[in-house]
Amino acid sequence: MDSWYGGMGYGGDERPDMSNLYIALEALRKTSFDPKDPVWQKALLFASRMQNRSESNDQKWAGNDGGFAYSPGMNPPEMGGGTNSYASVTSAGLYGLLLIGVEKSDPRVQAAYKWLTTNYTLDTNFGTNTKNTLFYFYAAFSKVMAAYGEKEFVDGRGQRHNWRNELASKLISLQEADGSWINHDSKEWWEDKPQLATAWAVQALEHAMK
Repeated sequence: MDSWYGGMGYGGDERPDMSNLYIALEALRKTSFDPKDPVWQKALLFASRMQNRSESNDQKWAGNDGGFAYSPGMNPPEMGGGTNSYASVTSAGLYGLLLIGVEKSDPRVQAAYKWLTTNYTLDTNFGTNTKNTLFYFYAAFSKVMAAYGEKEFVDGRGQRHNWRNELASKLISLQEADGSWINHDSKEWWEDKPQLATAWAVQALEHAMK
């Protein structure tokens, strides 16, 4: 089966990716779209194939750490290339699974949640060793953690975290004097533009403060 099956991209012959899929699924969930429509199972197949979990991913490139890659068999060069898991797309992938209706007890959900919480930091888009798409990460992370429903977790170093408080504090510390946000460390995906970085930051705060 085509590795693009079930995914969503930018239209036409543009390749699909996990980011576009999660945003499309989020929009569908906010409508009265039929929960039994085949689109959900198609999306689940694509999302499962984006996860570095060979038990549920039939693609040859799949690893076994439980996180997600961006697109079939590749990450963008700005994210280090290859197929390694990284934070922003793993947040998108895990949120996508929950939007589809996969239960928290499902091994795919458990593996992705473990990867996110084990490797957790708000200082970088972890898995990339960069601050590329940092504000996108904050927004996606806040959405998936709110949907998952746990107030606290323990990271891989044994440290307990209240993600809501920590994310809100981080965002407040990064706010500009005029009230906006901007990624001073990366211009990738237009996060050096306050219009976009502020939109991501406000979404993240909205979910952190619920």
